[in-house]
Amino acid sequence: MIYARDPVVGLGILLTCALFGVLVWWTTRPAPERYARLAAIAQVELARSTPPEALVDQGSWLLTHRLEVLSRCTLIALGAVCLGVVEGLDQRRRMLLRGMAYVPFVLGKTGVFLTLALMCGYGVVPWPQPLGRLALTTALCVGGTSYFVTIGFPRLR
Repeated sequence: MIYARDPVVGLGILLTCALFGVLVWWTTRPAPERYARLAAIAQVELARSTPPEALVDQGSWLLTHRLEVLSRCTLIALGAVCLGVVEGLDQRRRMLLRGMAYVPFVLGKTGVFLTLALMCGYGVVPWPQPLGRLALTTALCVGGTSYFVTIGFPRLR
């Protein structure tokens, strides 16, 4: 069991191990299976180019394609951040104790790490993801994280 006082450290170790496991699993697949999986990704996610045959080129193609798809979700994520901050400020204004709320701050800090891990994981996992699901997940993670960070952030007085 991994014990850490800060939940971000434990999550970081677990997610790094999971990412390493996906990398090992991907490299042990036969070449036709890897190409078929990438072709399915290109079809579902409407890629602009076809996936290459070589292993290293497949990884760079997947990463550049996924970064292009993530760049399309930036306006949705920005709107979710604005909504989360406004709601968090409103909630904080109505709080009885107007200081730092420890639990929301820890939830927000963990959410920042999980959101970054979600984006990094999305860039490298070789499974097709519909665009609507990606946009909704990104908006929920970013909006919820900004809400909790805004509620729990300590005042700088």
